Amino acid sequence: MLANVLVGALRKLGEKLRRAREPFSLAKMRVVALSLAFAVTARAGAPSDAVRLESDEDVAVVCSELEGEAPMAAVYEVSLPAAAFRFRSFDASRGQLEIDGIKGFQVKSDGRGYELVLHRIAGSAPDHDELALAVPTTPVQAVELEIARQQGNLALTLWFEVARHAAPSCAPVHWRDGQGVRMAIEPVGFALRREDRTIASAFKAGLTPVGLPQVVISAPVLAGSRGQDPEPFARAATALAPALRRCYVEALRGDPGLGGALVVGLALDGKGRVAEVRTEIDSLRAPEILSCVVSEMKATQFPRGPERVSVAMRFARAP
Repeated sequence: MLANVLVGALRKLGEKLRRAREPFSLAKMRVVALSLAFAVTARAGAPSDAVRLESDEDVAVVCSELEGEAPMAAVYEVSLPAAAFRFRSFDASRGQLEIDGIKGFQVKSDGRGYELVLHRIAGSAPDHDELALAVPTTPVQAVELEIARQQGNLALTLWFEVARHAAPSCAPVHWRDGQGVRMAIEPVGFALRREDRTIASAFKAGLTPVGLPQVVISAPVLAGSRGQDPEPFARAATALAPALRRCYVEALRGDPGLGGALVVGLALDGKGRVAEVRTEIDSLRAPEILSCVVSEMKATQFPRGPERVSVAMRFARAP
């Protein structure tokens, strides 16, 4: 029945192309057949609220959470370029092309990056329900996919949980041209894409996402600034976000549900140095974070000008 559907679709497409006076070569027929076959095997089910990791910094934050007692039941999402993954040799007995999880997935740029490895490669036995990172293909289709990967025309989106059975789940990794962090993962879904089209995907059920810690700092409110440009103050305040996020991650180890808003008022001297920090609004109610904020604010050099500045911050896990 599937073959009849494909043949019928190919005939209709061929007729359209003939009416458009465009040659319809056998090579085009193979590409169309490949796309249609993969479209049939692709399944819906990607978690819409999975936490997306954009950089090695994001991976490092997840790893720092693992050092504490905060429960890790999150599903994360990464998008990998063609250079970050490989295919294994075509498996003729199963009629499939497997994404090579043994070599792992590497993302490197400017001497930094991260590496994802399957938890069973990190020293643990595979689970019986482990997701197979494989695409049903014919030998010809497998060759076409490998060529597309080498040309940089494929991308892989991976959904995963941090491996709870591997010890350790994270570790530093060094390459000849840089260093980064290695994380052991348990894939729960993948989607192989060519340009903007998904050509194959598979997912496991029962995904439980948890947000990545974020600190959002609003533009400061200046008191008595007499028309002074607020942008330099905003840059000085928002530059504190990475340091405050580290404090937030540390606090989450003791209270995984911690989150809220904090507004502090700063008294500045004539040189833009912070002489005093006072609490104006505190729904966070976390003394360790407040102490961290006070310490970071006092170490920050603000522009000269107003004597008082209010800075609002929100600590939360990204939705």
